[in-house]
Amino acid sequence: MAEKLLYVLAGYDDDTEENLTGMQKKLYELGFTGVQTKDIPMHFTLGSFDVSREEELKERLIRMSKSVREFAVDLDKIGLFQNPSEHVLFVKPEESREMLALREHFKDNVDVFPWAAHTTLLIDKPEVIRDAQKHVVEEFRPFTGKVTTLHLYEFFPARHIMSVRLIAEDTEWLYSEESFEIYADCMYKPNLEKYREMMKKYIESPAVMILVNQTDGDVSAIMVSEFTDDDTKILGIAVAEKYRGCGIGRKMTEDLRQMSADRTLLAETDGDAVGFYRSCGFSVEKIRKRYPDGIAERYLCRLL
Repeated sequence: MAEKLLYVLAGYDDDTEENLTGMQKKLYELGFTGVQTKDIPMHFTLGSFDVSREEELKERLIRMSKSVREFAVDLDKIGLFQNPSEHVLFVKPEESREMLALREHFKDNVDVFPWAAHTTLLIDKPEVIRDAQKHVVEEFRPFTGKVTTLHLYEFFPARHIMSVRLIAEDTEWLYSEESFEIYADCMYKPNLEKYREMMKKYIESPAVMILVNQTDGDVSAIMVSEFTDDDTKILGIAVAEKYRGCGIGRKMTEDLRQMSADRTLLAETDGDAVGFYRSCGFSVEKIRKRYPDGIAERYLCRLL
């Protein structure tokens, strides 16, 4: 049996994921299934590591989510690795300054082969890959995507450990009145100055992650969460009024659960939002909390 290793993977934005996954699904529909690992995000590998370094790598990814920005990547070539018994058909993301800088963070790996960024579509016998390659080349059109996410996995079998989002291109927007109007419902006696001070602390904290969801070009939701060794706490999730009832909050909560892997997901909320957490499968415990102007009923929500 092959030795288990940890792998750090660079993942893409939703549109790029959909595009690449669509290419792979067409191969599956044509009868090409391959032996590549199924049901993991499209990616290129940044490095492999000994399993003893799991905690160290988790901390590294969280730190990087606060210091490394997402970046554009051109996916403009189809490539082929030729091994004696198996060939690998892949899409080649063009190397860039940003990609090489990201790779530098993981140079302390135990990789056996020289590094070459590639996103695998199919691994199979040489004659199978030759047939599949014809179909991919006929339909492939170069496009530009974004690297937005870092994943940590153990192989084999596949075990998802965590995922983190890189910094969005415009963090200044998080200080705007528009973002305040969306997030204000998550605050106790909100005002813009207080919001900006709070958001500054969040942005600077290595343990806090801010997710911003876009719908049809508009910012539709903001989620703030904090990672610890044992759990992930939702500090706030707010959906813009015009997009409420569309399932955006539920989807972001599920995405966070996937990123949290084996951590418990926690949230504290009031009576207005507790139904949302119940509908997402959280257990709920009523608590009483003291504030400067009195005692209020709150709800501690937990998802194992």
